[in-house]
Amino acid sequence: MPLAPDLPFPKSPGDAIRSKDWNDLVIETQRLDNAKVNRAGDAITGPLTIAGALALGTTTAAAKLHVVDSNTPAALRIQSTRSFGQAQLEFWSDPQGSATEWRPGVIQSLDTNPGNFTGGLSFLTNGTGAANRTALVEAMRIVNGNVGISNPAPTVRLDVAGAIRSQNLFGYRSFKIEVGQSSPTDWKVYNLNGIYVDVNTSAAGFSEIPRYITALHGTGSHWATTGGSSVYSPMPTGFRIYIQWADRSPLAPAFAQANGWYIQWIGIQS
Repeated sequence: MPLAPDLPFPKSPGDAIRSKDWNDLVIETQRLDNAKVNRAGDAITGPLTIAGALALGTTTAAAKLHVVDSNTPAALRIQSTRSFGQAQLEFWSDPQGSATEWRPGVIQSLDTNPGNFTGGLSFLTNGTGAANRTALVEAMRIVNGNVGISNPAPTVRLDVAGAIRSQNLFGYRSFKIEVGQSSPTDWKVYNLNGIYVDVNTSAAGFSEIPRYITALHGTGSHWATTGGSSVYSPMPTGFRIYIQWADRSPLAPAFAQANGWYIQWIGIQS
């Protein structure tokens, strides 16, 4: 702890300097010399508060923490002493200890298969709202070169659990892809030789008419038909398909139902 000099202090001209004053000065000087950190192997024990910037490898800090290293890549290391322990980098906002202090995001290391040294990185955000100021919601995970979005166990290069929207996949235009199918009970009579189905795609939420790609599926006999890939009256909420035999023999909805016929479709809006 800091030296508390004997009174009078500070000294004025004419004040006596006693032997104890001199001894206290020497002892404090020795203590400071022993406590200073300026030698290889020296260590600081306990907390350290730095009011300004901390510069490592440079004397001109450009940020609160500035690390300069001649190695490439320059490394900043965070390590847990726990067996297969995780490490994380946290991002905080607003004054420390304030009522509005919150943590927008975290990058966390993972051991996805404990004991087998299968590492990963998890990217998390807090969610939405004051009640979730320090919550953790995983948005993306990287494991073995695979990226999972809303999927903690990606098995391919990009593994997305949910709808995908992109602005660049088709000629740098935004697009939306949805899939679905009709039901075998949806077929209706068109005429003696043909049937039709109105396919409802409203659940896809298309805002304009997409490009529909269709095929007739079933348990049998549909190979002998025509029309399964011909789309009529396309709308954002659906389209119509007409089916008939290639030889134009009679066809009724009951036959389509008995053979489990349905339309599988893909809709692409761009």
